[in-house]
Amino acid sequence: MMLKLIFLVVAGVISGVLESTVGLASLVAYPAMLLAGFAPIVANVTNTVGFAFSDSSAILASQKELKGQSKIIMKVIVFAGIGTIIGSLILLNSSNKSFENVAPIIIMISGILMLLPKSQRQLTETHMTWFGKIITAIALVLVGMYLGYFGAGGGVMLIAILLRAVNQPYAICNAIRNFVSLILNWISAVIFMFTMPINWVALIAITIGLLVGGYIGPSIVRHIPSKIMKYGVGIGAVVLAICLGIKTY
Repeated sequence: MMLKLIFLVVAGVISGVLESTVGLASLVAYPAMLLAGFAPIVANVTNTVGFAFSDSSAILASQKELKGQSKIIMKVIVFAGIGTIIGSLILLNSSNKSFENVAPIIIMISGILMLLPKSQRQLTETHMTWFGKIITAIALVLVGMYLGYFGAGGGVMLIAILLRAVNQPYAICNAIRNFVSLILNWISAVIFMFTMPINWVALIAITIGLLVGGYIGPSIVRHIPSKIMKYGVGIGAVVLAICLGIKTY
């Protein structure tokens, strides 16, 4: 049992770094829970609650990037939050299978969006058109639904939308994503804590690691050029989508 808990702490540290830098904590945390012998639904729910506790350390380490971004954060939270509530409620009455099937497609689209260069107009304009705002709002609700229902790779989807919609460097978009993820994970966590099976011992172990990794991540992003982070995450998302696609289909 002790070895299993140590394994989850180590997995949590790696997951925390991945979560706070690229939004891919589930890439390590979810398989680690399965390897430790937990059922898929328990692994998914326990991780979501763990992320709710651990995202706070990433926020503490991202104060510099979050300065002056409260307006954008509130808008993103409103639309994505609506989706997260819907997604969490859907999960209570269904299995993960249907969203597992669409996950590779959504992650692939997110990766491609990150790799596509912005047009000259997008680079210079400071205000989004009404059409752009509507599309962004719909996209945020859909990503929120996905995060509340299944979650794996949801951070990549969120950062992809922010990079297209917000004319800011990767480090700032990532800090906004971390803050939004904190709120969205808490929405799901509150629902799950009263309705779904959670392994509390495993939760404590993986959360310890996530807190450490989450604090380390933002300082890594701060020292890596925005373009390298953006294209690195984009390529990683495409590779992840292919791997998930092979496994799913």
